[in-house]
Amino acid sequence: EEQRPLGWPNRVFQVWQEERTHHARPWSSVEIATGLALKTLIQKVIITNAAHFEELSVTLAQQRDQLHQSREEMRHRALHDTLTGLPNRAHFREALDKLIQTSQEEGRPFAVALLDIDHFKTINDTLGHDRGDSLLRGVARRINEILPEDALLARFGGDEFAVLLPPMAGDFLDLARQVVVGLRQPIEVGEDCFTITSSLGLAVGNGDADPTELLKQADLALYRAKAEGRNCACPFDSHLQTAVLERAAVDR
Repeated sequence: EEQRPLGWPNRVFQVWQEERTHHARPWSSVEIATGLALKTLIQKVIITNAAHFEELSVTLAQQRDQLHQSREEMRHRALHDTLTGLPNRAHFREALDKLIQTSQEEGRPFAVALLDIDHFKTINDTLGHDRGDSLLRGVARRINEILPEDALLARFGGDEFAVLLPPMAGDFLDLARQVVVGLRQPIEVGEDCFTITSSLGLAVGNGDADPTELLKQADLALYRAKAEGRNCACPFDSHLQTAVLERAAVDR
């Protein structure tokens, strides 16, 4: 055997040749056409399904928005007066509860006022309920024009309105009297022009106030305003409650 220099391999390597086994034969034109057709079909299915799910997603989003809007509308109807669009009694009580809590935290007083239109029944009976409703809408607009932006005006029903006055720099009774004076001015609603007067009762509350008791106090003050000839604003004081209790004892 031939001796090779140190480091050289002793074996002889021949040229490597690749042997391919199980090799697929080339596709025929029919198979190629079938594959391309399947590719196109799969692409169409994917695109169609994607479009369907996108449309379904949009539809579900729209239905969710409609449901949310319906809930908001239902809540709005539940908390607002249909005639004037003002908050109703339930909404007013919610706002009053929140203001009492705020007053507990800040230690500042607030006020509640009850107001109604003098001799409104006569107006309704004389002019008709349609014009009476127009007057109520006009009164609501006039009061809101006078009140500060952070005040809340509500309609309790009939011609009874309630006002929630948050803590303010001025005097609550002075603002209440401005409302009464403002309602003396002619109120134009469409072709109608109304001249009315109103009576208002005011009660001042704080963080310790009970909402039901506070409304009773405002109602007693309103009763006093009517007893004093109407067309005025009266504040609540403890003598009013004492007089009512004495009257109730006599009636028994």
